[in-house]
Amino acid sequence: MRAEPETLAVLREELWAVPPEARLTRFSGWIRRLEPDLPDLDDAGLRRRLDVYRATARAAAAHRARPHDGRVTLFRASRSAAWPPGGLSAEAWERDPRLRWRELVALPLDVREVSGTHHSIVVGEDVEGLAAALRSALGALALA
Repeated sequence: MRAEPETLAVLREELWAVPPEARLTRFSGWIRRLEPDLPDLDDAGLRRRLDVYRATARAAAAHRARPHDGRVTLFRASRSAAWPPGGLSAEAWERDPRLRWRELVALPLDVREVSGTHHSIVVGEDVEGLAAALRSALGALALA
């Protein structure tokens, strides 16, 4: 789902104008208007998603990565809002010091780019591409 910056600015103003306990209902109404075909976006569904997001954020904040001396394969979505348009090459992404791969992985990192966004390769229309990349990576391990 994509919304124009102006739309998001209006939404932000509307959300801040209502009491905190009413914001979820207001927000779910906006989402249903913008994306009427998305499932599970009533207040209860949105609350569940928010709870999962919060739990995931807490777990990620508490996690401390440790070095690994085995093989690591990273499946990277080709399209992501976190990177400039067009993204970085797999090689540049592997070398990116912000990702700390060099500190954590002893062997060269096997980066496999999968067409799609983070969301679409996990639960969307590009999940078959991720499945194919997983099969390929597992096949390469079997041959090694």
